Amino acid sequence: DYLKKTLPYAGGMSYRNQPTEEGSAKMINLAKDMGFSGWWGIESSGRDAIRQGKEILTKYLSL
Repeated sequence: DYLKKTLPYAGGMSYRNQPTEEGSAKMINLAKDMGFSGWWGIESSGRDAIRQGKEILTKYLSL
């Protein structure tokens, strides 16, 4: 509940790859549904993980 209340006021989100794409999609969609419209940063270890994170964000944010 706390996350739902604060998301509309967040200035940025830090995306970190989840164990499954389903987990990532759930968080991204929750942020969108709660009105988040700020910046997304990718927090990861290694270039491949960053590329994967960018692909997932692009897919679910319709960028």
